[in-house]
Amino acid sequence: MLTLTITGILSDSRFAGGAGSKAGRRVLSAAAMMTGALVGAMAVLHGHPRLPLLFALALLAAVTTAAIVLARADALWVRPIVRM
Repeated sequence: MLTLTITGILSDSRFAGGAGSKAGRRVLSAAAMMTGALVGAMAVLHGHPRLPLLFALALLAAVTTAAIVLARADALWVRPIVRM
């Protein structure tokens, strides 16, 4: 997945003739994957082997909570599109 993301960044760049419009999301995605790998590796090497699982569980709980809270919101972007 990381290789696909990096390839997408390069192929969509203005240097390669692309629009460059999705570069921000793709760079953020690649940075998040690399940061997660680094944190997991450091936790295994310098902590307890179960520590990355604890980090993953905490992240899953935070994302699930955020998704539930945002799904209950009445913001315009949450409402379904109704076409007639």
